[in-house]
Amino acid sequence: MKKHDASDQPFDDSVQQSEADEVLAGIEQSYRTLFEAASDAIFIVKGNRFVACNQSAVTIFGCSNKNDFIGHSPWEFSPPIQPDGSDSKQKAIMLVKAASDGYAQRFEWKHIKKDKTFFDAEVSLNRLTLDGKVYLQAIVRDISMRKQNEQALLESEARLKEAQQMAQLGHWYWDVKTGDVDWSEEVFKIFRLDPNTFTPQIDSIMALSPWPEDSQRHKELMDKVITTGEVGTFEQRFLFPDGSTGYYYSTFQGIFDQNNSLIAIQGTVQDITDRKMAELEREALIKTLEQKNAELERFTYTVSHDLKTPLVTIEGFLGIIKEQSAIKNLPSVMDYLERISNASKKMRTLLQDLLEFSRVGSSPGDYQSIPLQNIVDEALELLKPQLEIKSISVNIDPNLPVIYGNKERISEVIINLIENAIKYIGSVSDPQISIGGKDTNKDTVVYVKDNGIGIKPEYFDKIFRLFDKLDGNSEGSGVGLSIVKRIVEVHGGSIHVESAGPDQGSKFIFYLPHPRD
Repeated sequence: MKKHDASDQPFDDSVQQSEADEVLAGIEQSYRTLFEAASDAIFIVKGNRFVACNQSAVTIFGCSNKNDFIGHSPWEFSPPIQPDGSDSKQKAIMLVKAASDGYAQRFEWKHIKKDKTFFDAEVSLNRLTLDGKVYLQAIVRDISMRKQNEQALLESEARLKEAQQMAQLGHWYWDVKTGDVDWSEEVFKIFRLDPNTFTPQIDSIMALSPWPEDSQRHKELMDKVITTGEVGTFEQRFLFPDGSTGYYYSTFQGIFDQNNSLIAIQGTVQDITDRKMAELEREALIKTLEQKNAELERFTYTVSHDLKTPLVTIEGFLGIIKEQSAIKNLPSVMDYLERISNASKKMRTLLQDLLEFSRVGSSPGDYQSIPLQNIVDEALELLKPQLEIKSISVNIDPNLPVIYGNKERISEVIINLIENAIKYIGSVSDPQISIGGKDTNKDTVVYVKDNGIGIKPEYFDKIFRLFDKLDGNSEGSGVGLSIVKRIVEVHGGSIHVESAGPDQGSKFIFYLPHPRD
């Protein structure tokens, strides 16, 4: 007869059902244990009533016992309107229907405690089937502290953002492994860039400061910070989208991993354009003041020395005339009178030049657009005798520009420059003076060039100083080029001289800005 082992025994329904009941009883007991031990509030809902809850629900809602819930409606523990403005009951009906259909729901909800105070909660709503009956299980977690922390963080971030806006301060983060650069909103504002069209990357950022010397200095500072791990700081100029120059101050520091490998660099950017422009303006004013003081010193020297010399001459010869008149030596008296006359003429010339120099020290107003050709023609007509005496030919650019300024003052500039060229033309066989000019994007450029005695480079600045003459025996007081420089600068322009050296001629070039809109 065939033997059967345990595996061949027929299925024993009574044994299997008994084992299942034991398992289910164990599961039920485990669920009850978890149900009561949970720190979150757990509710079992049937229809529109609570049928069960755990002890945490009593604690969280500030109730006396579970009877405060059993048989009561969930609406009793919700305000009529939720923080988002929705109707609590209508919104809950939709959530309950979705959960009843088997779609688990997770959402935030405002609840009311027994003492009528409110608290924020995170709710999980799931369908639960027990003994063939369908219930809803609601798990309610008190997130009031989290919401308070989130609100505090939002307020802190808002205050930080406001402080950064007030200080014109932004921050940035560069992931050196991925190359990604993250800018705060304020950085975009500082650079006047649109975050929707500009992507901050190393190449695009470096392109904002196209000056090679600045880029090299920036790289050296970065390398130093990476090597030492210290905080780096620097000032940098950059270009706004309209082409104007701005300035920012930056601090930055490397971020390293546990192996001391660089993973990122972060820093701040502060807009210092206004401060920097004020500093540059102050430096320019200081430089101008230094120049004025130097001119004043030379003026004082001229008054005390150059004007004193003719007076000594006059006084000396007047004494001699008295003596010679007493003995009636008339020829000598006439010679002395001639010397006195020359000395007085020299003094008059100096006084007139000083008066003229002081007169051009301020803006004359009455600016207008003037064809340079008209000014040149009038100057050449006035200086025609001097040009003819030295047989100087004048070459004029046929396309002279229109300049903007005071006609009388600009005429003085042209006349003085042509006179200076005539005076120092020397003894060349074919003396020539050339006059030309052109417009650029920024200003109008005008030049007066000669093929005369030239100037050594070390005297390029000296010739524009008040009463400085390279040739003490030459005509004039040495004020002419000083007046030219003063007039050009009062117009907002600049002037300089070019010369290859002695006997190589000179070229005086001045720049006048275009009129502002």
